[in-house]
Amino acid sequence: MNVRNIRWSVLFLLMTVFFVTGAWGETRVAVVDFRNNAEGVTDAVRLALTDMLTTELGRTPGVSVLERSRLEAIAKEQRLAASGLVEESTAVQVGRLAGVQMIITGAITEFSSTKSGGILPLPIGSFGGIAVGQEKAFVTLDVRTIDAETGRVVRTFRQRGEADRDMGGIVTSYGGFGQYEGGGLLGSAAYDCVMKVVAQIRQDLQMMGLGSSHHVVDVKGKDAVIIDAGAMNANVNPNTLFEVYGQGEPIVGIGGEILGVDKYSYALLQCFDVKAQYSVCRIVKGSSSNIQRGDMVEPFYGNAEAVKISSRALGEIGSSQPAPQPLGPAPQPVGPQPQPVAPAPVTAPAPQPQPVAPAPQPQPQPVAPAPLPAAGGIANTSESMDIIDLYPIDMGLKNQIKIAHRGGYHNYANKQYAKAFQAFVQAYELYQGNYLDAYWAARAAHKRGQIKEMKKWLDITLSINPAYQPAMEYKAKYAK
Repeated sequence: MNVRNIRWSVLFLLMTVFFVTGAWGETRVAVVDFRNNAEGVTDAVRLALTDMLTTELGRTPGVSVLERSRLEAIAKEQRLAASGLVEESTAVQVGRLAGVQMIITGAITEFSSTKSGGILPLPIGSFGGIAVGQEKAFVTLDVRTIDAETGRVVRTFRQRGEADRDMGGIVTSYGGFGQYEGGGLLGSAAYDCVMKVVAQIRQDLQMMGLGSSHHVVDVKGKDAVIIDAGAMNANVNPNTLFEVYGQGEPIVGIGGEILGVDKYSYALLQCFDVKAQYSVCRIVKGSSSNIQRGDMVEPFYGNAEAVKISSRALGEIGSSQPAPQPLGPAPQPVGPQPQPVAPAPVTAPAPQPQPVAPAPQPQPQPVAPAPLPAAGGIANTSESMDIIDLYPIDMGLKNQIKIAHRGGYHNYANKQYAKAFQAFVQAYELYQGNYLDAYWAARAAHKRGQIKEMKKWLDITLSINPAYQPAMEYKAKYAK
């Protein structure tokens, strides 16, 4: 094979990975045609609502929305009727083949207006004009979000959009509404409803930890912060808001499962200079002194006024267990101890003491690397970040490990086990005496079904600390 063919093969492989897995690790979502459960709704309106939701949701940073045409092509390849995509079982099958993580579907349950009117044309780009004379219009969508891998419905909710004459009733460019009395107002109500649905989906994705993960890469004085999220790798636009946050301790359920992770908001940022791979942001809430390189950031969609900014010091206090226990009782002095001696008088020389044989001193004992607490100490029993504070390394390296470790916790808690594994391995590689993250790497590998990798990391853990009980118990239970 010549060099040119090799280059084309590599390019094809990269393009395949890009389109199957999503651009730069984005969450892939499919919007399936909504069912019609309202009187008088045509297919044109149903498809217009689907297109509207697809377009607006596609503007979400870290989310890639698969086009309906792509879903229909897959359905055709699999000899499934495209019209069958409105059925959840068919939609899940097609979504799984398309490699999406979440499917959005639902039904139109309300589509009504009270009075018709006319349209005043305005040449303002894609907008057709301003609807006048209508009084009220209502559009309601019942939405279901489905896990494409399992087919499980993870969320159901309802949103209602409305428009009236005071709102103006802008005729949208999506089409499909002009055949109705009050079509312009219905279009506005539909758009209002879709934007409410998009806001809810964005919040749900954020709570589930889906979407790309980004960080602060630099703090420029008091006013500018650079993050590694840009137009190409995160779909960022100017004025997009990001929250700078820290992760605390995991919230552990009764059965030992991780339910979530404490979160501390350090600042709110607004992007103003968006590049392909990064963005420059201004601080709209909080201060630069509360932000550090490596802090995690995520898109923010809520009410900025309601955000409570946490002090970094308080956040870090809350991110770990109480201060580490001492490594053991303080050593008792051995042999006779010198008594305090009064200062000699200045006026006369002090008498010279007779030489005394020195008391025998204890010989120094060899110190094992990374000393551990006595039995029952946290070093042998804890699964939390307080272990990192015991490592015999400088504070700067400890903080770097904690940043990677919190990222691992965050992804593990949200079932992003591949990302969690990478973060725990990264934390271990920062300091190869870090048996805590070696242990969590083993757990993440186990969740991914990689038993050989799990055993490897459990062995690494116990080679560093043979007395670490969580690793011994995990190995006895799962590495048989």
